[in-house]
Amino acid sequence: MDDLSSKFTIVTSHGLGGSITDTKRNVESGESVIIAVKVDEHYQLKQWTGSCGSFNEDNLRITITASKNCEVRAEFEKIKYSITVTSIVGGG
Repeated sequence: MDDLSSKFTIVTSHGLGGSITDTKRNVESGESVIIAVKVDEHYQLKQWTGSCGSFNEDNLRITITASKNCEVRAEFEKIKYSITVTSIVGGG
């Protein structure tokens, strides 16, 4: 007889500004799951949220070891650019 408690579901989602791998995965207990994001131009990863653990926003690729049903979400933000203007003699 199969033990259903040894399988878990990991659900992923993302906000505006990028995409994330797989939206739903059914995995065995203890299985490693790699989740990666692709960031759109002029955006950056702001944070990872959800119930799968906490992860550094500098990591565009994370690994989760399945131990429960959980979800992970990638939040993105627009990059803020600074523009510096200088003038030369005789110009404005």
